[in-house]
Amino acid sequence: MSDRSRMYERPLLIASAFGPFAFVSAVVAGGAMREGYSHLRDPVSSLTEAGASGAAPVAALFIVSAALSGLFALALLRRYRRRDGAMTTAGVLLAANAVMAVALATIFPQDPIGAPMTPTGVAHIVLVAISALAIVASIVIAARQLPRLETSFGGFFAYSMATVALMALGGLATPLVVAFDWPLLGLAERITQISYLQWFVATPLKLARVVRQRPSVDRRLPL
Repeated sequence: MSDRSRMYERPLLIASAFGPFAFVSAVVAGGAMREGYSHLRDPVSSLTEAGASGAAPVAALFIVSAALSGLFALALLRRYRRRDGAMTTAGVLLAANAVMAVALATIFPQDPIGAPMTPTGVAHIVLVAISALAIVASIVIAARQLPRLETSFGGFFAYSMATVALMALGGLATPLVVAFDWPLLGLAERITQISYLQWFVATPLKLARVVRQRPSVDRRLPL
């Protein structure tokens, strides 16, 4: 890979690490603007639900978050598209996830809790499920491939699997919270979100350090 291509990769990776911070800023700001909102009780999607007050600035921050996080996908595609099909797939999944995140905050908002379900609300639920699967798949792919393709990724597989396990913990807690009517839906959701958000900070920054030290090299295992 040319030095010029390498030069573009590192800024993309570093910029993408700010995406999760934009997401957290949107949640904190949205919660502060909405009277009675509880981060323990209420889901994040309710901040941009149909008819929600203050939804526009929160949605704008979610769009910024998605755009920044999408730069990670672009960096992966630039670095691996010609030498590793699995990491290319991970890049495509993350790019699709960024697009879905924008759609969830704008075109397909959540129905207000307790209101009749609409086609838009159903689409929101479906996209959330697809997005979660895309995130998990991309993390698992990266966990397997990056230690093979790059130096300085020792322990990355275990770290990534721990991330997926924490995501699953939050995901499994959600139906229990709903079934028993516990006021902890927001907490369960945030366990999942914080799990993958920290991964989307740590991983691009780690890869950016590798890019700075040496260009992309082909370390694929023989078939």
